[in-house]
Amino acid sequence: MALDSNGLRVLCRVGFAEEQKNYSVTYRFVQDAIHEQLPHDCDSLIRAHQLLRQHGQELCKRSKPRCVECPLRNVCAYGQPTAEAE
Repeated sequence: MALDSNGLRVLCRVGFAEEQKNYSVTYRFVQDAIHEQLPHDCDSLIRAHQLLRQHGQELCKRSKPRCVECPLRNVCAYGQPTAEAE
């Protein structure tokens, strides 16, 4: 699946790979992690790409993510409250 930066960020934040300093390395780690879980038909791959991109653009933003509104918050380490915030 071709991922843009939005989809890649979402997949990193929900735990498919840890974001690296090098974008290419992060991209490869995520691709390796999701490979076995991807649908095999083109329409499903396109839909998955679109949903990940939209989620990254609207909720899982690089700056000021809207974690409180996110339906993935319970499986996302990034959106979990820290001990300091509690």
